Amino acid sequence: MTLARCIDVSTAQGRIDWQRVRESGVSAAWIKASEGMCESPRRLAYLREAVRGARRAGLDVGAYHFSRGRDEEIHTYLAAIRGLHLTLRHVLDLEGPALDHLLEQRRAPARLVDAWRAELPGSLLYGYRSALDDHDDWGLPLYVATRPWGHDEPPPCDIEILMRHQPRIPWAAWQYASRTGRCDGVSGAVDLGLYDPAQCRLP
Repeated sequence: MTLARCIDVSTAQGRIDWQRVRESGVSAAWIKASEGMCESPRRLAYLREAVRGARRAGLDVGAYHFSRGRDEEIHTYLAAIRGLHLTLRHVLDLEGPALDHLLEQRRAPARLVDAWRAELPGSLLYGYRSALDDHDDWGLPLYVATRPWGHDEPPPCDIEILMRHQPRIPWAAWQYASRTGRCDGVSGAVDLGLYDPAQCRLP
């Protein structure tokens, strides 16, 4: 597996200097496109500006959807990304209350994943290792979140050192820092990760 650095961002990060992000060694960014069934003009404007800026800086660019647990959400995401030139696989972010609710109701999240996979084959499924470990066949490549340093600042280490803490389940991308993550060109905290370009780029 050949790995490179990535970040994922939303309106919470505000204006980003994408050239500085690229110069810091980051090769890719996933940008939040949608959440639940709600359309947000502010989020859509941010998405489009961020995609343009990241592409101009030479990054791989993708988008993600934060799920609230309804199958029909795929259409909100598709409307949000219409007309965008993306180079990374789409990401379904399934975590927190949405996932808990699906599991408590004994309604297999597979229905939601199947709806996503039917429209956007090969998408990545993002979630926390503890939840993904409970279901060993999600039917989508995984973008796994683990935070090996807890609330401590992750060291500015190379990829070989990071890999000593990698998840023990197969993954295409791995988010290893969130509230403690820092990146040149982004003010404040940002999600940091590693990704395998061969698995994560769109065909």
